[in-house]
Amino acid sequence: MQLRLNLINFLTFPHPNSTVLAALNAGETAENPSLEQTFEFRRDKSEPANQGPKHGLTKWAKALCCAVLIGSGIAAQGATALVSQDTGVYQFSDSSLGGGLGTTLYAIDSGGVGHDFLSYIQFDLSSLGLTSGSQVTNAKMWLQTKTSGAASNAAGYLQVKDVTQSWAANSVTFSSPPTVGSFLSTSYVDTTLGWYSVDLTSLVAQWINTPASNLGVQLTALAGTGGSFIFNSSETASKPYLEVTSAPEPGRALLGFLGMAVIGLRRRRRAVTA
Repeated sequence: MQLRLNLINFLTFPHPNSTVLAALNAGETAENPSLEQTFEFRRDKSEPANQGPKHGLTKWAKALCCAVLIGSGIAAQGATALVSQDTGVYQFSDSSLGGGLGTTLYAIDSGGVGHDFLSYIQFDLSSLGLTSGSQVTNAKMWLQTKTSGAASNAAGYLQVKDVTQSWAANSVTFSSPPTVGSFLSTSYVDTTLGWYSVDLTSLVAQWINTPASNLGVQLTALAGTGGSFIFNSSETASKPYLEVTSAPEPGRALLGFLGMAVIGLRRRRRAVTA
């Protein structure tokens, strides 16, 4: 009895671990197998008939193991999220610099002389297509530095914290900022104008699993590092964005293969016991 499964009809990506697959097949397929070869599962006709189901189950168990390995090799999925609102606040005038009115986000540590700047950014995650339980493997916030009048960038560390209180871009002030949580990520930014990223992987994963916690982030210059950062806001062409990579959901192709494996196993049992 011979059953053929040509997996190329279902899945076309290269296998992630041909060494493990070869071990599972124990010499029954060519060396370094790939999904483009046809797997053949045979029962030794000299074997007693009552041993058929046990033998067939072993073969199909191997096929199912192969399917699991195949699923682990599906390429990760990437998407971007844009800003829903952003603003900056200035310590000296205790005013909001954003709310759709400003093209610049500042994060400046004035060294205690009363001229600190803070900025706030919130992202719309709907474009990511992720739901609670989705596995976020990497998430970075990208910001582009710029010059603004007499102000310029000074190298140092940008500090990003999670915001834990609702806020509005046109009403937040330096003296009454929204509260921040325990999340903290820092990134070195030098004086070269360009794009800089900050790792927000664990925070974005939290936002995906608990959408109500997506209240944005606060940008500050790490105290004592002399950092002075000027970024483009969402009112410019070079607006901040969030780049997110996630592990894929089980593909339809993989589920289809598993379904056919189960159907084939049932048919084999009926054929052997008939």
